[in-house]
Amino acid sequence: MPWKVWRPVKTIYKDPFACADATSVIDETDLAPMPIQADERIEEAWAVGPNDKHRWYFKYAQQPDEVLIFKNFDSHGPVRRIVHSAFIDPAHAQDYDRESIEMRCIVSFDQAPPKGIL
Repeated sequence: MPWKVWRPVKTIYKDPFACADATSVIDETDLAPMPIQADERIEEAWAVGPNDKHRWYFKYAQQPDEVLIFKNFDSHGPVRRIVHSAFIDPAHAQDYDRESIEMRCIVSFDQAPPKGIL
């Protein structure tokens, strides 16, 4: 199961990282495939359409020791993916640019976790 680990290098004010509550995003109506050029290959990501029912969350002034870990995709779980993005906060448009580290991980379990846990 692919997961992501994301952390800021320094405190973030400009363009903070936000995640949508997965229960507020409907794959079939809110997401559309979007090709991304990655070196010599094309990868696919998801573009998220606007929907007033989406519930977005972010950590104001996220510190370098405040790490965010989230499931990137799960074909078997009730939550298949976590929609995430940076956003523009006009109050901090003049602050220094965000610097962050993102790591992709493969997480495996000896047995499936109890239903509803992930």
